[in-house]
Amino acid sequence: MNKTMSPSIFDDIISITEFNKGRAGKIFESVKSGRPKIVFKNNVPECILISPEQYKSMLDELEDLQLIALSDERMKNYDSERSLSSEEINKKYGYNDPDLSDADEIKFE
Repeated sequence: MNKTMSPSIFDDIISITEFNKGRAGKIFESVKSGRPKIVFKNNVPECILISPEQYKSMLDELEDLQLIALSDERMKNYDSERSLSSEEINKKYGYNDPDLSDADEIKFE
């Protein structure tokens, strides 16, 4: 029976010597194609190489998870008795619909 081996994490381990032997270009091409590389120095993981797209995606996911955690924490203190409708907020702070539609962007922090 012929089994096709899928790439394992061991395929993504490289030594710092690979860079010193002039193979950085090949390594970077592999990283750009979506295969992160774990760089070892003296048999110890030194760093992980990932593409800028992967890095941005990871940061975006991290930010999303942080916002979810913040939302969950705030919902623990949610009290429906203290909630105000959008109409009540607009009246309380003197907003009207044209004020809101003219705004380019509203940021909540």
